[in-house]
Amino acid sequence: LGHPADEQAKSLFLPDWIDQAALDRAEVFMARHGARYAFVLLFLSLPILYGWAAGGAQTLTMTGQLSDKFGRRVSETLRFVVSVIRQGGLGPDGDGIGTTLKIRLMHATIRYYARRAVCPSGEDYWIKEWGEPLNQEQMVATMLTFAPLATDGLRKLGIRITEQEDRDLLEMWRVVGWILGIPIECMPTTPEEGRLVWARCVERNFGATGAGRLLTASHIDFIASLGGETMFSTSFRDIDAALLRYLIGSDIAAGMLDVPWPGWRGLWVLALLWGFHFTERLVDMSHLVRRWMDRHGNNLLIALEQRWAKREDARPFGIPTKEDAEGGMAQACALR
Repeated sequence: LGHPADEQAKSLFLPDWIDQAALDRAEVFMARHGARYAFVLLFLSLPILYGWAAGGAQTLTMTGQLSDKFGRRVSETLRFVVSVIRQGGLGPDGDGIGTTLKIRLMHATIRYYARRAVCPSGEDYWIKEWGEPLNQEQMVATMLTFAPLATDGLRKLGIRITEQEDRDLLEMWRVVGWILGIPIECMPTTPEEGRLVWARCVERNFGATGAGRLLTASHIDFIASLGGETMFSTSFRDIDAALLRYLIGSDIAAGMLDVPWPGWRGLWVLALLWGFHFTERLVDMSHLVRRWMDRHGNNLLIALEQRWAKREDARPFGIPTKEDAEGGMAQACALR
């Protein structure tokens, strides 16, 4: 990419259909709701993809991202998002384009390993019926979890999102999708179209798998670990289960991912959220929900960054190695 200020070099990776006004408005939206948006990614956009039974959850399992690498994946995803959504992130002085290209290289590496992975039994790990690893359908669906699924999640948590903000956020992620290699004709042009595409993806590809259930369990264990060896560990676990059930929906969260019924702290959270959901038109509880989310969401995100900063391998966006791909193959093959 050359020097970070090399506008000409960076512009090579941007589409000619870019709507700069929409990106500017999306950056203003993120400046106001960035922490809340990251909160929704953590409890909706990332874990809902564990239900992708046609090669999605299996890809994460194969690349060794299940347990010991789980925190790294969460941290890298949030750092990737921050690099894109911050003011000027996709501009000549931002690092959004460079970070997105690193993610694209990681995807290419994972595809390479997935096509060649072999189980201990000697049979190929990748099943033909799954299609190509990290294929265009999966890429588009992932883009849609960042918008408009994320805006739907924000609405469920009491954030008022306008139609214009919905469109602007999708436009931002369409640009990121382009940099990641998604053809323009494959990407929805409106949030409404995006929701229809997402529904079709769920219908075609979602289901219960061992890999998806273990990913979900790892998610809950990881969030609990952010509370440390204290009473807050149980609180975080209960809150995670409650938020997964509420934001993802019980059909996927409970029916496919085996999200457990939360403890009493989680039940309190569910009562608060469900109460808001059913009474929002009669009683304005949005301020209470937002206040709760801001308090706990910021604590969780701070704990996440503090935990990762202490890790020896804290350098983000490392390309998966052969050892990463092969390390958990026995477990991955058993969970297919």
